[in-house]
Amino acid sequence: MANRMGILTTMRIDLQRTITGFEEKSSEVMNPEVQFDSKNQTEDETEIMQVEYNKLDIDWDTLISNEENSKIKNIYEYMKNAPATNKNEYTGMFKGKNLVVFVAEAFTDLAIDKEITPTLYKLYNEGFQFDNFYTPLYPVSTADGEYITDTSLLPKEGTWSIEAIAKNYIPYSYANVFEDLGYSSQAYHDHSAKYYNRHKYIAAMGYNSYLARGTGLEKRMNLDRWPSSDVDMIDVTTSDYLGEGKGNFVAYYMTVSGHLNYTKVGNNIVNKNWDIVKNLPHSSKANGYLAAQLELDRAVELLIKRLEEAGELDNTVILISGDHYPYGLTLSEINELSSFERDDTFEKHHSTALIWNNGMEPVKVEKIGSSLDLLPTMLNLFGVEFDSRLLMGTDLMAESDPLVIYSNRSFITDYGKYSSITKNFEPTKELEDGFDSKEYVDKISGIIYNKFQISKLILENDFYRKLWESMKWKIE
Repeated sequence: MANRMGILTTMRIDLQRTITGFEEKSSEVMNPEVQFDSKNQTEDETEIMQVEYNKLDIDWDTLISNEENSKIKNIYEYMKNAPATNKNEYTGMFKGKNLVVFVAEAFTDLAIDKEITPTLYKLYNEGFQFDNFYTPLYPVSTADGEYITDTSLLPKEGTWSIEAIAKNYIPYSYANVFEDLGYSSQAYHDHSAKYYNRHKYIAAMGYNSYLARGTGLEKRMNLDRWPSSDVDMIDVTTSDYLGEGKGNFVAYYMTVSGHLNYTKVGNNIVNKNWDIVKNLPHSSKANGYLAAQLELDRAVELLIKRLEEAGELDNTVILISGDHYPYGLTLSEINELSSFERDDTFEKHHSTALIWNNGMEPVKVEKIGSSLDLLPTMLNLFGVEFDSRLLMGTDLMAESDPLVIYSNRSFITDYGKYSSITKNFEPTKELEDGFDSKEYVDKISGIIYNKFQISKLILENDFYRKLWESMKWKIE
C-alpha cells in the first residue's frame, strides 16, 4: 500500500514543482519595516494598557547582541519586529479540557452534508463555523498539509519538512504543550507508521505513543485493505485514553479513509459505503468522495459515543481539518458538490475547520484563514501561555490582518486575491480612493517572502531549541 501511495504522491509532487518551480535564492530576511501593518503596536498608551497579547517576556535585544550566527540573528530580528496577536473574548474558552485532533485526508467543506455526513454537519452547525477557510496544496501534499497544520510553519521547498524537522525541538506541538499541563498524549494513523518517516516526526512532536502499521495498530485492526477504516481506528484506540483514572488527554489522528481514488473498484471504503451514495445526483467519482468522507463521519460519531459513555464528552474538544483539497476529483466534479462555483486558482482550495465542544454556542467566523492559523487559534482557545510571534499563522479570533498563502506565493487577504502566475490582483471589496494595488501586492509579497524565509531558517537551524536554551526554559 505504501508503494501505491508513494507513486501517486510522487507524481503529484513532480507536477507541482514543474508548475511552481520555487526555490528561495537567499536566506536574508527583508527589512522588517515593510513586513507588517503595525496597528497592534501603534495604539496610544491608554489603548495599550487595555490590551493583553499572546507573547512571552523575551529580551530580543540581548539575544541579538549576543548572537554570532547571522541566520539565528535574522530570526531574532524578525521576531522582535513581528506583531503579537491580542488575547480576546475566546482566550481560555477551552482551558482544562481534553483535545482530539483529526488531520483528515482530503477533508473539506464539500464533505459536510446534513443527510450523508450528519455528524460533521452537527459539528459545523454547533461549533466554530469557518466559512472563509482554505487549505492550500503544497508540494508534498499530505505531509506538507500535516506539517503546516501542526506547526504553523511554512514548509521548505524541495524538502520533506515533516522528515527534516524530526531532529528538532518543537515546543508548540499539541503533545509538548499539553504534556507540560499534565495530559497524556497518543497519536494514531491507519496506514504505514514510517511513510514520510512520520514515526520520527511524531516522536519529535512529543507524543507518548504512536500506533500505526508497523508499530502495533495492525494487531488491533485490519490494515490489509486499501484504504483502511477510520471507524475501525477509533474503535480500537479510544480505550487507550478513556477510562476511570486516566486523566486529561490529547489524542491525534491522521486519517486515511478519505484517500483517492474515489472509485468503487480499488477503494475499500468507497465500496463499503457505495449503497448510501449511489443514487445521489452526482457523477460516480463525486459520489465516491462522499462515500469516503462518510467513513470519517462515522468515526467521529463513534468517538462522540465513546466520550459520552466515559463521561468526557462535555470535557473534550474535537478539532477536524483537512490536509489538502480532494485532488482526486476534477474541478467540475468538485463543483458538483460545491454550493458555489469554484475556480482552479483559489477556490478549489476552499475548505473549513471544525472546532467543537458539546454544549457550546455556535460561533460564526467570517475572517479569512487557513490551516496555517489553526495552531495559534487552538493555543489561544485553550488559554496556553505562548508567544504568537514565533508562529507564521495567527489566531483567527484575534484582531490580525488575514492572509492565506499559496505555495506559488499567490495570496488571499480581506482586500482581494493575487495570482502570482497571472500577476493579477482581483479586489474582493470596494477599495478606498488612492489604493495602490501594485504597492499593496509588493507589501504582502514581502510579508510572504519573510514567512517562507523564517520558516526555512527555523527548520534548518533547530531555532526553537536555540531560543529555549538561550532563555533557559525547560526542554525535555
